[in-house]
Amino acid sequence: MNVTERNHYLPQFYLEAFRTGTNEPVFWVYDKRTLQSRRQSPINTGVEKNLYNLEKVDGSIDDSIEREVFSKLDGFSVEPVRRLLPSDARLGDKDIEKVSGFLAFMATRVPRSIQVA
Repeated sequence: MNVTERNHYLPQFYLEAFRTGTNEPVFWVYDKRTLQSRRQSPINTGVEKNLYNLEKVDGSIDDSIEREVFSKLDGFSVEPVRRLLPSDARLGDKDIEKVSGFLAFMATRVPRSIQVA
């Protein structure tokens, strides 16, 4: 099985909502290191190599956090988050539960929160 090396701490489906247009797969990002703005695609944004992967004693890589936790949580959250895009959107009880779990994990899965922990 292939190991998931590119770990998105900002899920691609979430970033898609910030695209500059429906036909363009990019949006504007601001780089705090270079102090420059640039166009970038969701696939290359909010991603870090092996961020959630752990090395086992035998040297193999365990990517179960990405594969079994975050990818499933993101999968459950895609539709409710997309339903929030229209300005008059309202969520049902089950959707609120899914979105609140997604947002809670969004705050804890970024590199800075991992460093602080």
